[in-house]
Amino acid sequence: MVSKTIGWGFESLLPCHPPPSVPATQLPIPPEIMANPFRSIRIFLGETSQELKKTVWPTKTELRDSTIVVFVASLLLGAYVALADFSVYNWIQLLTNWVRS
Repeated sequence: MVSKTIGWGFESLLPCHPPPSVPATQLPIPPEIMANPFRSIRIFLGETSQELKKTVWPTKTELRDSTIVVFVASLLLGAYVALADFSVYNWIQLLTNWVRS
């Protein structure tokens, strides 16, 4: 059997674990953080609260207006899909009745 990859420059698959020559400081997640899972949760919650303080929340008027826009758009899209579905259903019924008779 002849291998088609010989001589074409393909590398073998890399191992899942880094070789022993790679220091632990170059791993994707430092071992200090993995030692205590609650520390990473605390860091995540702290960063989340910092980001939430940066957000600009909508006023009641903006929220009401946006809700109305979403509601009207949903009704229009639902009506369009219902009309398209009804039309396609009737065309299929018409074609199948022509074929049967």
